[in-house]
Amino acid sequence: MPGIKKNDKCMGQFETYRQDGKTYMLDCGGTNIYGQSQLCPNCENNAQEVEAHRRRLANAEADNAWLRSAGWGEM
Repeated sequence: MPGIKKNDKCMGQFETYRQDGKTYMLDCGGTNIYGQSQLCPNCENNAQEVEAHRRRLANAEADNAWLRSAGWGEM
């Protein structure tokens, strides 16, 4: 079941595993322990959610590029 949406982002959580077998909870669209963005299984299988997530990441990267060019660094 998809998580509740807030600000166009899924608020669901899901369990994921590390290489050593330990489990941890991760927010949908959050960053995993390896620094990679990860979606919950429901959103991962929804093309619209995947595209919306890709667009959010691209917008954040564009914002950070502008801030770096202005000498402010990333926010």
